Amino acid sequence: MLKLPHDNGYLYLYFHFIISQQISQFVDHPTFQSIEKAAERISNYTNKTPVLSSSSINNMIGGELFFKCENFQKVGAFKFRGGCNAVFSLSDEQAAKGVATHSSGNHAQAIALAAKLRDIPAYIVMPENAPKVKVAAVKEYGAEITFSDSNQKSREETLRRVTEKTGAHFIHPYDNNDVIAGQGTAAMELISQVPDLDHYRTRGRWRTAERNSDCHQTPQTQYSGNRCRT
Repeated sequence: MLKLPHDNGYLYLYFHFIISQQISQFVDHPTFQSIEKAAERISNYTNKTPVLSSSSINNMIGGELFFKCENFQKVGAFKFRGGCNAVFSLSDEQAAKGVATHSSGNHAQAIALAAKLRDIPAYIVMPENAPKVKVAAVKEYGAEITFSDSNQKSREETLRRVTEKTGAHFIHPYDNNDVIAGQGTAAMELISQVPDLDHYRTRGRWRTAERNSDCHQTPQTQYSGNRCRT
């Protein structure tokens, strides 16, 4: 089997290629350059999170697996990267009346903390069944919470009323280029910390670099089911 070239410059080019390919169907989309700018913009506010590994897991899979531990990020999630980039990307005019969003947890905390750091108001719509610990965190960051029913339609309608009343700038939880670019800084940071990766994988809602696929391939990487192998 072919081995990937282990060179940091190659991986940066590969990451650039993946970003371009995965979201090329959109007319307006984040670029690799926008992720680089996001990394610079949020560097004074975010944590550089560690990359950890487990010898037990490595022995089980017969390889080396590295975990980008975004649970050590501020608010306990990678979403602070996106929220922070979105808030600090706004012009003074856009930010003058604050920011608003709807979220049941991590994005809500991200926007609330980023707004606090920028010293602007934050208005957060949260469903009535949102985890109490996350509601408490949003309040602690100084945001104003408005509760909605626990469905998407109610969230959006409640948010519309909030923004009409306050004039706050809406930052969408995921359909926002600045949010996406900010999330992408986690992958770029990982590449700088572990430059000899053969491939990488993300799960859950983190779709900055992969959208709808589980595993990325280069011409030297074979794909089988849900696993990539070199």
